[in-house]
Amino acid sequence: MMNSLRTFFLGVFTLVNTLSFAQPITVSTAQSPQQLVDNVLLGFGVTALNVTINGDPLLANVPQGNVGFFTSTNPAFPIDSGLILTTGNAIGAIGPNLQTSFTNNNPPTPMVTSDPHLNDIAAGSVTNGVVLEFDFIPQGDSVIFNYMFGSDEYPEFAPPNNSGYNDVFGFFIAGPGITGLQNIARLPNNGSIVSINNVNAITNPTFFNFNGDGTSSPYNSSPFYIQYDGFTDVLEAVSSVQCGETYHLILALADVGDGQWDSGIFLEANSLTSKTPVDLDYTISQSLFSNPDWIAEGCVNATVTLSRQTNLSTPLTIPIQIT
Repeated sequence: MMNSLRTFFLGVFTLVNTLSFAQPITVSTAQSPQQLVDNVLLGFGVTALNVTINGDPLLANVPQGNVGFFTSTNPAFPIDSGLILTTGNAIGAIGPNLQTSFTNNNPPTPMVTSDPHLNDIAAGSVTNGVVLEFDFIPQGDSVIFNYMFGSDEYPEFAPPNNSGYNDVFGFFIAGPGITGLQNIARLPNNGSIVSINNVNAITNPTFFNFNGDGTSSPYNSSPFYIQYDGFTDVLEAVSSVQCGETYHLILALADVGDGQWDSGIFLEANSLTSKTPVDLDYTISQSLFSNPDWIAEGCVNATVTLSRQTNLSTPLTIPIQIT
């Protein structure tokens, strides 16, 4: 299959490692997957551990060409910064959309050539993929993160031109209270999976954004457009969880049928969160220091109040540490 320059409305990226462009969006592959999870993806109320990339915990500490950090100063692009996963090298997402068929299969480490979970979604054989996974411990009763999916498979291999080459992705979660392994990359209106065949100009068009075809203006000339021909709105991946328990999250993306025509997932920075189901307030008898959060041991009285907001009939243990 020919290449396709996947254009996503992500403006122009700057590869911080080797290239620099005066453009509104940058991409860097300098951080390791472990650093990207800890420093970029995680937000309030979530602790991550046991990070692996493509099933290898050792590679989690090594920068990967298809996993990176992106930033955007483009006001039209809905995500300011975050973690990017791609089927090729992450720099392939850099726009504008100048080619009708673009592929950059040159990440510095081997890519996934098979994955049973993605195979089920694709109803075919996957290749040229990336699987980032880790355990996490939530502090609240739900977990959520924001993402966008873009691909150069649009529009050639989307309805009405159904094919077996649609790139596929999924966010799979497992743990206490969850039956088996559940894919939480789903549309909010009907709960169906997010895919090229299921989100496009014909099917669920409300969630789809056209981004050129590699030859049309302004997508092929303006740095405010990325390389993918189409992309989704910003969507939420949500799951119910149990406070303090350990869960496993798999973020997987792959080509289907062949290793051509790149796709990418953009995960919003600090959006993987678990809101604690309590509000905390405190008062102190007197302020002895310039910082109102400082008190003198043995000299000041303090009152701490915790108010629970949800699931009032279910027992909940909240750890409190005073230092």
